[in-house]
Amino acid sequence: MAKSYSREPKKEEPVAPVLKVSYANGEVAESADPVFLKSNAACKLSVGVRSVVAVPTGMLVEVPEGYEFKVVPLDPKIEADSALGTIDSGYHEEVVVRVGNSGDFPYEILPGNPVASGFLSPLAAVKDSPAVEVPPAVVEPEVTPEVTVTPEM
Repeated sequence: MAKSYSREPKKEEPVAPVLKVSYANGEVAESADPVFLKSNAACKLSVGVRSVVAVPTGMLVEVPEGYEFKVVPLDPKIEADSALGTIDSGYHEEVVVRVGNSGDFPYEILPGNPVASGFLSPLAAVKDSPAVEVPPAVVEPEVTPEVTVTPEM
């Protein structure tokens, strides 16, 4: 008697999302790994203590639909973000990183220095829900106590 074997279909491996990066010098790269965001400034930038500087990167990122590109600092004393810290598939401008210095000494950024790293992350799924009517807020009038001023003599 012949034995019969049943095969389960192979599950397809999930494909890692790929970030397409275009640089100011004309280079184009694709990466599924985190990327460095480097200064593309024409000169040295100084970030004073407790101040913030916008650092151009010369990078354009093409984020796949359903993902976001998150920007994180490389140094705990340096705060880096890209406005809101995330870039979605609808953004088509140069990535500019705001670098803040929370340290005790000025910080210098030379052209080509990495200022942050970025990586792709899936966007959280948002379920459609019916619209909910919100009643207008009831605002109580502000009551101010009556004050009388008597001139000094």
